[in-house]
Amino acid sequence: MRAVLAAMFAVFALSALAADDGRSVYADVVPGRTFSFPADHGAHLGFRTEWWYVTGFLDTADGMTLGFQVTFFRTKPDVDSRNPSAFAPKQILFAHAALSDPSLKSLRHDGRIARTGFGLASVSENDTDIVLDDWSIQRNSDGRFRTKIAAKDFAFDFAFEIGRAHV
Repeated sequence: MRAVLAAMFAVFALSALAADDGRSVYADVVPGRTFSFPADHGAHLGFRTEWWYVTGFLDTADGMTLGFQVTFFRTKPDVDSRNPSAFAPKQILFAHAALSDPSLKSLRHDGRIARTGFGLASVSENDTDIVLDDWSIQRNSDGRFRTKIAAKDFAFDFAFEIGRAHV
């Protein structure tokens, strides 16, 4: 019994120390949460990971169909939150874009990654507004979303609504 009590005390003591060591504490996902838009279109910085994406097909003038995908990710790394350095990666954004072209029999793709700050990457908690260098995804005041990608082999500039794109 003493061994069990000692082990329980050690676990509680380590938990208490971990809470004060500056390591990241992540928000819990709980059932029954009521969503509030437009804020819930934006970032939830307390959670470890989240993403925004758009996928679809494009019909070309010559009758081909191309597939596309654009995804922006945000992650909160497990770093010492007490670190005052602007170089401490409190939030990291990365993005991936791809274009499938059956005539090439290959997938074109590209990506970006940066920590927030320094003007290279930003994310809003108020609405969808993610900027990563020269890539972005935003929700406009008219409710449409827009994503701009300048990849090494292709570029996208799409305005879209849920279920409908405007190229």
